[in-house]
Order: sequence, then C-alpha cells, then structure tokens
Amino acid sequence: MTLRRVPHVAWLAAVWVALWGDVTAGNVLAGAAVAVGLVSVFPGARPGPAAPVRPAALLRFVGFFVWQVIKANAILSWEIVTPKRHLEAGIVKMELHTQSDAVITLIANAITLTPGTLALTVHRGGPLPILYVHILHLHDVESVRCDLAQTERLAIAAFGGATTQQRTSAVRR
Repeated sequence: MTLRRVPHVAWLAAVWVALWGDVTAGNVLAGAAVAVGLVSVFPGARPGPAAPVRPAALLRFVGFFVWQVIKANAILSWEIVTPKRHLEAGIVKMELHTQSDAVITLIANAITLTPGTLALTVHRGGPLPILYVHILHLHDVESVRCDLAQTERLAIAAFGGATTQQRTSAVRR
C-alpha cells in the first residue's frame, strides 16, 4: 500500500467505526483491517492529468444548468396539475465533441439531473462518442438538440482541454 492510499484507509476506517456507533480499540482495528483489505483488493483508477477548471466558464455552466432545471421543473409541474397529458417522449442522438471521460460524465449527469431527461448510454464506436438521451417532452427536436449542444459547449468550456475547445468551436460555427 502506498502513502497516497492512507487517506482512503483512514476514511474507510472512520466510516466503519461510525457505522458500528462505538469508538473502541477493536472497532478501530477491525475498521483499519477492512479498509486495508478493500484498498488492496480495489485499488481504484490511476489518476490522470487533472482537468483544467475555468472559473468564469464554470459559473456560466452552473447558471445554464440551474436555468434548465428550473424550466424543466416548471414544465413537469404544469404537466402534473393539468388533466390533459402532453407527453411526447422520445430518444435524441447527440454526437459529442470530446473524448474526456470526465467531461462526458459531467454532461451525462447534468442531463440526467434535469427533470424530464435521462442520459441512456454513450456509444464509443466511431471517431466521436455518441450520447443517447431520453426526453419526456420532445415537442421540438431542434430546441432539445440546441439545449443539449449548449450543455456540451459550456461543459467543455469549463473543463475541456484546449484541443477539445478548438475542435468544438470549429465544428459549431
């Protein structure tokens, strides 16, 4: 076990003791033993280079995301209080312009956390990943695609590398 795993072991041992609800020498030792075993068996992913974080772009992404959540909640609330059903569910295919697992995960989570949308799967068979998204209110496909593309652009601007940003801006012009 390397020195960088010590915080993981300490955290897991603390969780073990908290779950038992009693700080005793036996619980601490047992928690440490279980934690060392877990960290040894499941070493975790090797961290790659850190994604650059651009604070101004991150604020734009968060603002857009919050606005999307507010809009989606208003639409779903209206759907609940009106007696007539206006659902037109469908699946939208979206080509992503990043290879970064972190950015793809951020995009998929932002989509899934917005009420009425769900990121289904990412297909990596071609040169660029393809994300499939289930939309509960698919009244205007182009509007949905624009919102999804804006989510992707803002996520890449906040966390994407320089080459991804150049490729995205060249494709979207």
